[in-house]
Amino acid sequence: MFYLFIGLRSSAQLFTEVSRDVGITFEYEGLDGQEVGAGVTVLDVNNDGWDDIFQAGGIFPSKLWLNNKGVFIDVTEKFGVNLIDTLFVQGAYAGDFDNDGYEDLFIANMAIPAHRGDNSPPILLKNVKGKRFVPVLQESFSELGHYPGASWGDINNDGYIDLFVINYVKEMENGFDSLGKPNTYLPQCLPNQLFLNDRGESFKNIAAEMKLTDEGCGLAACFTDFDNDNDVDLILLNDFGQFNHLGNRIYRNDYPELSFTDVSNKLGFYDEFYGMGVGPGDINNDGVLDYYLTNIGRNRIFINSIDTMTEIARFLGIDLTYSIDPVIGTSWTGIFFDVDNDCDQDLYVAKGYLESLENNAIKDENALFLNDAAGQFTDASESAGLNDSLIHRGAAFLDFDHDGDLDIVSGVIKSRRSEFAKTDQKIKLYRNNLENENNWIGFKLVGSGNVNRSCIGCSITISDQSGGLQIKEVDGGSGHSSQSTKFLYFGLGKSSLAENIIIQWLGNGEMKIDSLPAGHVYEVNRKGKTKILY
Repeated sequence: MFYLFIGLRSSAQLFTEVSRDVGITFEYEGLDGQEVGAGVTVLDVNNDGWDDIFQAGGIFPSKLWLNNKGVFIDVTEKFGVNLIDTLFVQGAYAGDFDNDGYEDLFIANMAIPAHRGDNSPPILLKNVKGKRFVPVLQESFSELGHYPGASWGDINNDGYIDLFVINYVKEMENGFDSLGKPNTYLPQCLPNQLFLNDRGESFKNIAAEMKLTDEGCGLAACFTDFDNDNDVDLILLNDFGQFNHLGNRIYRNDYPELSFTDVSNKLGFYDEFYGMGVGPGDINNDGVLDYYLTNIGRNRIFINSIDTMTEIARFLGIDLTYSIDPVIGTSWTGIFFDVDNDCDQDLYVAKGYLESLENNAIKDENALFLNDAAGQFTDASESAGLNDSLIHRGAAFLDFDHDGDLDIVSGVIKSRRSEFAKTDQKIKLYRNNLENENNWIGFKLVGSGNVNRSCIGCSITISDQSGGLQIKEVDGGSGHSSQSTKFLYFGLGKSSLAENIIIQWLGNGEMKIDSLPAGHVYEVNRKGKTKILY
């Protein structure tokens, strides 16, 4: 397939930052010298059809924002989430682990005392009928670690979501050049964990027997079905790969056998860099997911043909190697979604300065690339109003105001540097101001039986107006310490119908729907019952 990078074009401002206008007013109380946190999680806490937001606070309090028809209310204390205030929260991951119909939260934290951590194990919070959260199964998650994130996914298709937890740095040493300046990182890394869910009653760590502990310093992971065989595979990104030669990995799920196979080299996926975040999205509408990997310096986009992966980020002009040449950029989260409902996947990249690293840009602007056709990208960061230069980390998309276009929530840490002293250093919510006449459709999938209730890992494929395919997958955790909405949204261009809708129920075959009218979000359950949510 031929790809072309097209230069900057002008357009009306697509996004407006509205966090304070819609009630998200919390400000950090101090400065974050540890640069942790700022992951964001989208979930529907009370099943009212309006996506809510969890904000990971790092060393500061985390927040749960309840969406009241487009206006957010701080319900952190009301829902009991303030019990995690003693944790240094990196991110949270929403999924219904016990299939009772309500999304629960796994809290990933930095505990290692040597890093001035919180000295506490991670916490699984059970959602009690959409009214409050309580800690459960603490014996299953008792080990202290340095947990930057996690991802939910049902690895054995038994109808209960399992959990992969990334573990990071235990100790860090430096190598030095002839002048005595540090020039290499020599980390000691911690083993990752894979928790098998026993019918919502307990979890067992089986990472060692699955050979998924890995010797690298994991910083991001994502359960995703890269080969379209209806089970969840695993992508793992390691930090400091170019120094300890332990790079990013892709593990194929060998279901129905309970095992994984490392196919990183076979697919051409293996690489060594600062792995920060992973973003799935089909950028060329061929019906298989591609993957954007963020880095300090050159980002990667792996075009997936199932039996091989080809890296072409620089060719497409979306590598973001430099902020201002020769000063490198630092990217954290790359997320794909259809900004303008024109049937293809656009790319938002959350960026942010890293104080512990030399020669990375202090003011490093976030980026938006519009996909003008299958795989042709235009840099619209400035004209879209998304070129913010605060220190962003996590990001996710959602339709917070139910207007049919997708908005962005982007997490920010509060820097102690004077360059940011007079700026509004807080979480940002960017409202999409789309005014074109393109149509859209959305879906909420509800599993049952041996399909997990959250339907994490399930996917929908539809035909677009030009005969291509659009595929979307329910997110169990991706980006950097983040998770986007579980509603699946599709731009339809000028089409008034979504046609040839194929739902892949994870591990349980497919369901076909001939067509549905545009302009609605539909709930579809495993038995095929369909109703309009809005």
